[in-house]
Order: sequence, then C-alpha cells, then structure tokens
Amino acid sequence: MSVKPFSLKSFREYLSEGKIMASYCPSCKKVHLPPRPICPNCMGKTNKWRELKGEGIIKAYTTIHVPLTKMMSQSPYTVGVIEFDEGGRISGLITNARETDRDLIDLRVKAQIVKEGEEIKLCFKIIS
Repeated sequence: MSVKPFSLKSFREYLSEGKIMASYCPSCKKVHLPPRPICPNCMGKTNKWRELKGEGIIKAYTTIHVPLTKMMSQSPYTVGVIEFDEGGRISGLITNARETDRDLIDLRVKAQIVKEGEEIKLCFKIIS
C-alpha cells in the first residue's frame, strides 16, 4: 500500500473521506498542518500520516467585517488559528463565534468538515 504524498491535495482528499490527517515527523515527534514532506522543525522527512481527533483550542482569531464576495452572506465572520490536542495548527472559520460575547482565546473547539458544492473546508465550532 503506497503512502499518499504530503500535500494539500491529499489533505483535501482525506477531508472528503471525513478524516483530518496531518503529517508526522518521527524524528522530532511534531505534527504539521497543513501537511508537508519536510519537517520545518528538524528538517527531517515526514513519512507518516497521523489522524487527528478534531478537537483543540483557539490560539488567535480575527472577525472579518469586509468579506470576500463569496463570504458576503456570512459577514461578519470569525476566522481562528486552532491548535489541535495532538499538535499542529491550522486556520479555519469558527462557525458559532457570533453566539458568544467572550474572548475566544483558549476556548475549546471541535472540527467540522463542511462540503459546499465542490468545495470542502475545515471549520470549527466552539464547544466550551
């Protein structure tokens, strides 16, 4: 069985299967999102995929009031940098950010794989 290349294309293919997959460096034990073939931490070869459970915390966020055309109907919307429990960080839409008036830093989130037509994206929902 061959290993899929460590690319954004493979990452999206895994998302379409309902899986959040990250590249894993066996040398320094770091997880990377988006996946990449070379570990930026130790420059080792990341030759393993690791499935993530999909929960983590918000490390940074911003609310967008002047959106891209395709996001007009969702304005204002919030995008955050999420650190997964297993390691690795990625940015994504926080779908229920408008439902809270709290500071979002360090709040727990759960990943949601959202399909819109041909597009698939990784979004997050605040869970605590």
